[in-house]
Amino acid sequence: MNDNNTRKLYKQFKFLNKKTLPDGFECEDGWYALVYNMCKELKECAPLDFVITRVMNKYGELEVHTKNGNMPTRIVLSAYRSDSMDICDRCGNDKELQSCDKCTVPEVDYSTDDDEEDDNGQETLCSGGGSCAPASGGT
Repeated sequence: MNDNNTRKLYKQFKFLNKKTLPDGFECEDGWYALVYNMCKELKECAPLDFVITRVMNKYGELEVHTKNGNMPTRIVLSAYRSDSMDICDRCGNDKELQSCDKCTVPEVDYSTDDDEEDDNGQETLCSGGGSCAPASGGT
């Protein structure tokens, strides 16, 4: 996550800080709103000594490590982990698979059959039509 978004989160939520979260946010800016909303909910239910020690993208899912949580914090974290599976961490658009076109290496098509549709060797992953949506047209 970029420095500006990281500073905003550190400033807004006392359970996020450089001391307890030394690696910062190990995800892209597309999940900023997801992380922000998760932290707003955690602020309402977390114990006073609750801290987040790691926030990362692990296999296309939001993974959050904490200390001193309780059952309500676990429920919030679980819900946002589930939500993250449908959001591209780079652009914030809906995704169908693990990531969007921006962060997917194009597939190489070794077929020689000229009758097959040309898809530019890319999978359609984001369905939001934003910056991660595949370009239309063929080569």
